[in-house]
Amino acid sequence: MSADAPRATARQVALSRRDLLRSVGLGGIALASSSALAACGGVKSGGGGGSGSTLKIGYVSPKTGPAAAFGETDDFILGKVRAALTSGINVGGKTYKVEFIAKDSQANPQVAASVANELISGSNVDLMLATSTPESVNPVSDACEAAGVPCLSAVVPWQAWYYGRGAKPGNNAAYKYTYHFSFGVENFAHTYISQWGEIPTNKKVGVLWPNDADGQAIRTALGPLLKQAGYTIVDPAPSRTQPTISPRRSDSSRRRTARS
Repeated sequence: MSADAPRATARQVALSRRDLLRSVGLGGIALASSSALAACGGVKSGGGGGSGSTLKIGYVSPKTGPAAAFGETDDFILGKVRAALTSGINVGGKTYKVEFIAKDSQANPQVAASVANELISGSNVDLMLATSTPESVNPVSDACEAAGVPCLSAVVPWQAWYYGRGAKPGNNAAYKYTYHFSFGVENFAHTYISQWGEIPTNKKVGVLWPNDADGQAIRTALGPLLKQAGYTIVDPAPSRTQPTISPRRSDSSRRRTARS
């Protein structure tokens, strides 16, 4: 997250099982030594939603639908992580199995919310992971916030995640259980400006920003940054998002269409 992103205030609490998972996230679970986890207070048998010997982690991503490209590597990555954690993890002298339960959001907010609630209430996950596009990540984060289940998300501009869920500028502690690790619109601006300056132009930039959480975050945050750098933004109106992309037609199909 950007240095300009809202930050939660530090709290000193006795870590429950969910507190521990919320603090270290999946990366910490996979990489932290047992002594480091024990120093954080260990895993308490009374906390969390899973069984006393298993840490259940829900994973929600768009494997199908208009954003399916984001989920193409899921099976490979989850396979590697599962293999690395076959023996479980040792926390405070006790070994815990790690179970991942993956769900497809279909890049649909209603489906994302539904599978998140299924993981929370049906599978009793201890930690939720969500990734790729606000349509997948934001509903999952909202469901976890409401249920008090820790959630770690990524691959969405932090503005689209934080403000797209209803937080207001200046409110640096809008959420208690949901955390986000990702780039921000300011990173886009830095990249664009550094590249565009390499060639002479009239500094007029035409945009087609969609009318969704991503588009609104980019419109309200990226536009002003580009203007500050001397660019004129030509923004006709919020564009409608395209739900599907038709397969590329063959050359013969295109020729038949041209003749008709």
